[in-house]
Amino acid sequence: GGGGADPAAPGGAGGGAGVRAAGRGAAVTVPLAAPPLAAPSLAAPPLADPVVADLLRRFEEAAGRFRRTQARLASHAGRLQAELQEKNALLRQRNRLAEMGEMVASLAHEIRNPLGGIRLSVGMLRRRLPADGAEMRLARRIEEGTDDLARVVEEMLLWAREDRFAPGRCDLSALAREAAFGVPEGVAVRIEGADRPFPHGAAAPMVARALANLVRNACEAMGGRGTLTLSLAREGDEARIAVSDTGPGVAEGDRDRVFRPFFTRRARGTGLGLAIVARAARAHGGSGRVERAEGGGARFVLALRDAAAPAPRRAARSRNPAAAGEVA
Repeated sequence: GGGGADPAAPGGAGGGAGVRAAGRGAAVTVPLAAPPLAAPSLAAPPLADPVVADLLRRFEEAAGRFRRTQARLASHAGRLQAELQEKNALLRQRNRLAEMGEMVASLAHEIRNPLGGIRLSVGMLRRRLPADGAEMRLARRIEEGTDDLARVVEEMLLWAREDRFAPGRCDLSALAREAAFGVPEGVAVRIEGADRPFPHGAAAPMVARALANLVRNACEAMGGRGTLTLSLAREGDEARIAVSDTGPGVAEGDRDRVFRPFFTRRARGTGLGLAIVARAARAHGGSGRVERAEGGGARFVLALRDAAAPAPRRAARSRNPAAAGEVA
């Protein structure tokens, strides 16, 4: 009796912490709960080393540049492949045309010799026939037929041989007036921009033949009746000669083929007149095109670079030069 309560002290067996309660009788020790286990940490891992992070960023930037460069190279390779295929096709076409040119030249010479004898014989026969007889009319028809055939032979020879490009200073106004001389009586002629000399560096014989073919083509398209317009203009170092007619025009589906050799829609055409025009355009570093004329008809434009001007730097082109009614 009379004992005071002891302060908390280490408990009994097992070494567990407890509280000793004082009371009557023996002391009782109550064990406390065991301390909880530590929960696993959910926090983000520490940041990577700054050097490693910088290297990773640089690698991703380099990989992006590589992918973009690869895409550009693939696109460029595709364009080069398409251009190579186009050039190979043009080369095969030129080889075929060269072989055809040799054959055409040989054929033209074989026709030319007997044709000259026929024309000479018809001329001698006409001098012996009455001027108003049926025999004279028949002789005139033979003579007209031989003239047409001679023109065909001449076109074949002009196309078959490669003309030597010998440019000089010439007056395009004079060449335009000369081309319009001798058109059929039913064709009215208008010449614009040729009221004064038009000096230009060009191969005059080649240009004269091209203009003669354009004028004849226009007159045939109009059936010998209509209005023929020749106009001259200068744009930079190019001279532009336009020949317009009031005929039916060129069908849109034919505009990309009219400058090809042997293409024609006419029963008596050779298809070489406009091919000779295209050759003259290429020789002068220019171009030729056909379009619809104002009020109907066709308008052929021949662009000729001045032979004395420096050659321009041409960008690579991936389209057919003859597309859209144009040749270059």
